Amino acid sequence: MTLYEIKAGIEGLIDVETGEITNEEEFNALFDSLQEKRQNIALLYKNKRAEWAALKAEKDAFDARMRQAARTMEWCEKTLAAEFGGKKYTSELYEVSFIKSKETVINDISKIPAKYLTVQEPKPQKAEIKKAILAGEKIDGAEVREKLNIKIK
Repeated sequence: MTLYEIKAGIEGLIDVETGEITNEEEFNALFDSLQEKRQNIALLYKNKRAEWAALKAEKDAFDARMRQAARTMEWCEKTLAAEFGGKKYTSELYEVSFIKSKETVINDISKIPAKYLTVQEPKPQKAEIKKAILAGEKIDGAEVREKLNIKIK
C-alpha cells in the first residue's frame, strides 16, 4: 500500500462526527503499516545520502586526478616547447611539431565596442545580504525568512 492509501484507510476508520475509531484492530494494523512505511522512507533517504556522499568523494578524487594530469600535460608542453624552440622533431617513439594560430588579445576593454561585449545580469550576494539584514540593516527588495529544514539521521 502507498502512504496515501494507508492514510485514507486510517481516516476511513475514524467517525467524522464522534472522532471514534470504528474498527480498532484494522486501525492498529494500518497505523503499524504507516509507521513501517515512514521508517522505510527514512532508511531509504539515509542510504541515498550515504551513496551520494560516496559518489561525491569519488567524483572529487577523480576531478583532482584530472587537474593533476592537466597540470602535468601543460608542464610537458612548456618543457618541450622550450627544448625544441618551435622546430619540429621526430623520433621512433614521439613527434613534436608546432602549429601557428591567432589569438585575440584585449589591451584596453574600455575601447571595445559594446556589440563585442557580453552583458551579464547582476547576481545578488545572498550570504552578504543575509548578514547585513541580521545585523539590523534595512535592504529593500530582500528579507530573511525563517523556514523549516528536515534533518534525517
